[in-house]
Amino acid sequence: MIEHVKIILTRLKEMNDQMTSKKIVFSAILASLAIIFGLIEGMLPSPTNFVLGAKLGLTNIVILIALYTLDVKTALKINLVRVTLVALLLGSFSSFYYSLAGAMLSLFAMCLVKHLGQEKVSIIGVSVMGSLFHHLGQLAMASIFSKTWMIFNYLPILSLVGILTGVLTGVLAHLLLGYLAHTSILPLNHL
Repeated sequence: MIEHVKIILTRLKEMNDQMTSKKIVFSAILASLAIIFGLIEGMLPSPTNFVLGAKLGLTNIVILIALYTLDVKTALKINLVRVTLVALLLGSFSSFYYSLAGAMLSLFAMCLVKHLGQEKVSIIGVSVMGSLFHHLGQLAMASIFSKTWMIFNYLPILSLVGILTGVLTGVLAHLLLGYLAHTSILPLNHL
């Protein structure tokens, strides 16, 4: 009997070690993709040039996948690595803070909305909220740097763009998660 328990415990430990390794590799892949998407978005002219600072939010796809396949803590780490490395490679002191404020507020909002459950809010709704709160975070940082709240007059325009880009990135994340669910790539069975 004791031998059977030892065998079971050994196998469980081996499975946990494999799962941990797979999670680390998958997290590294997601972090790499987030950095690549961030660099691409930083180098390309914005398709929404008529709205200053608006971008497609491709990194949001990666963060959504992390939220839906891993956990909040890992998604936070991926986001922090992405913000830091993209700012070091492309940005400036102030762009780091704009990006950090947007990324953290966005992640916080997505976690809260996702917590409501898939029967109430789809991944597209979670993405839209993330996009809206990303803009809100960046405007809050801009108001701190500029020492005026007048910058929030820009919020309605950014909100419209945020809804459109949030829907786009949410749909792409939904399609990607559907694909990943049928593969053995995912480290955990959250789907």
